[in-house]
Amino acid sequence: MDRPSEKPADECGIGESGLPACRFADQPKRLAKNTVYNLLGRVLPMLAGLVAVPFLLKGLGVQRLGVLTLIWLVVGYFGVFDMGIGRATTKFVAALPPGGGGKRLAELIWGSLLLLVILGVVGGGVAAALTPWLVGTALNIPEELKAEARRAFFFLAASMPFVLGTSGARGALEGQHRFGIVNAIRIPGTAFTFCGPLLVIPFSHDLSYIAAVLVCGRGIVFLLSTYFCISSVPGARRPRMMRGETARRLLGFGGWLTVTNIVGALMAFGFVDRFVISSMLDISAVAYYAVPFDAVSKMLVAPAGFVGVLFPVFSAYAVTQAVRISRLHRQALRVILLFVGPAALVLIAFGEPIMVVWLGKDFARESARVLQLVVPGALFCSISLLLASLVQAIGRPDLTAKRHLCELPIYIGVVWLFTKQWGIVGTAAGWLLWQVADQVILFVLLRRLLPDSRRELGVSAKLMAAGGGGALVCAAVLATIPDMAVRGAGTLAALGLFLLLFWRLGLEAEDRARVRSLLRMPVGSPGQSSGGRDR
Repeated sequence: MDRPSEKPADECGIGESGLPACRFADQPKRLAKNTVYNLLGRVLPMLAGLVAVPFLLKGLGVQRLGVLTLIWLVVGYFGVFDMGIGRATTKFVAALPPGGGGKRLAELIWGSLLLLVILGVVGGGVAAALTPWLVGTALNIPEELKAEARRAFFFLAASMPFVLGTSGARGALEGQHRFGIVNAIRIPGTAFTFCGPLLVIPFSHDLSYIAAVLVCGRGIVFLLSTYFCISSVPGARRPRMMRGETARRLLGFGGWLTVTNIVGALMAFGFVDRFVISSMLDISAVAYYAVPFDAVSKMLVAPAGFVGVLFPVFSAYAVTQAVRISRLHRQALRVILLFVGPAALVLIAFGEPIMVVWLGKDFARESARVLQLVVPGALFCSISLLLASLVQAIGRPDLTAKRHLCELPIYIGVVWLFTKQWGIVGTAAGWLLWQVADQVILFVLLRRLLPDSRRELGVSAKLMAAGGGGALVCAAVLATIPDMAVRGAGTLAALGLFLLLFWRLGLEAEDRARVRSLLRMPVGSPGQSSGGRDR
């Protein structure tokens, strides 16, 4: 591990790597800007998809669009096979000492790129070998579409080196806090996944041509990402061989992340839930559960983007300024709680009428309770994303992976039992219970990893329990009020109380002073708290 730098965090200069030699990435303006970049990088392609899908349905028909959605799924899932090296690259690039590490940075960049391209070639060969079975048997593709679908999947196999190589280049750029470049490439690249097929439809409906165009798009994204990644570091334009020690660090760290990504996704994204529901109930029950679940999961877009910005900062502090990690974590928790908490309160209080307006009374009757249980789970999940990212940045991705391996069999049993007893409402309750337990486990892990920061972590836990828990309890009570006017007034009052408590208990003295300066409030105005030290 690199020796901690003795240089103060606020001193800036240009180091050997050509990057600023200070750790300024935790300044509010920079964090906010990078978070906006990440948020746009996720939201804008989603909007492009919403616009493109109706035209694709009209041009391709239901069956071909169904196969195209499988193609999108396969392309997106390819990222799992990067063995966590992309995230590991972010960790180790960010952890390099400020003002130095130019040669090691170049080695990390080239090593990550070469490792991932090689993995992509191997993975692409495996995908090509599995294509006849996938198209012929596993995916139940209509007979008249199998020939073009087979050719399309062969093209997708050829794109795997581009997909995985892009993960390495993106990881290196994020480790240098270059989120503007990352998302300037990601937005058009991901949007092209939805809009690229529209360029083919006027000439042909053959899915293999559509897949070929998507592969070209992936190749361009890879080349752009690689160019900016290499050109960002002086001296990195010449390929460098990676030492065995560096390869072991990348593969060791990334391997545990792969376990987390695969096993955690089975629980976090509802794969286990839907399998249990389909096996115990019926396919309509899957729809009643999946629709509100998938809609609520969009609440995690902003927290995930924010945590992605924080990960390289946490990684840097784990080496150079470990004492500041807990304070930054507490600040980040407040930000997430401030934005997700009120949204959760409103969605729980008005879950049923929202579902009625959106999907009709019959559908809402079956799925409103699911939404009201999944929403608090999403709040806890957003905080767990932050806690797990901190554990990984400290250098213990094995702990986050092992926790998921231990949780999975218990989770399957609980979901099976709850679903058998209470149907899809029980499934949602099981998911919520897991999110609460998972967050408690992460807090316990952090207390052991950061023994000098237990007081800070205790404050964070109390803030989550008081702020998040209080909002959820208020929302649950409000949801039982039949009169919509009274419920609305109560919700406004609860939101006001949440913000008041957040102002008094959640913000530090300097934060309140900063808000007052923004609002041009006099220093002696009501609500000013005495004392300016962190709690």
